[in-house]
Amino acid sequence: MAHSRGTPYHGKMVAETVLYTASEYYKNKQENRRYAFEEEDRFDDAYDDFYGRICDDVTDQAEVVIAANRDGVKSFRHFVENSRPNLAPIVSFETTPDLDDGQFAIFIRDSSSHN
Repeated sequence: MAHSRGTPYHGKMVAETVLYTASEYYKNKQENRRYAFEEEDRFDDAYDDFYGRICDDVTDQAEVVIAANRDGVKSFRHFVENSRPNLAPIVSFETTPDLDDGQFAIFIRDSSSHN
């Protein structure tokens, strides 16, 4: 699920910072009975739905920076390159050890921002 926090990124102001957490995303989906996450599901297949949600959320933004731990950046970049190759707003993938597996900080400058 996405959580918002405002913060500057690399010296540029961003319109919004959103924290996505896979465990919260799937917990909410399961509680809403739209998706039953089962332990037997392949981990990569399960994350495809989560990654797809992030991509859908950033599609109409001007610029997006994706930050995650090393494995998160690697698997999310792989998903984007193979499933969403025309996703234009992503300008950078950044590695940070501060985020756990399944956590992504998304730095967004929307098309109405002049920062």
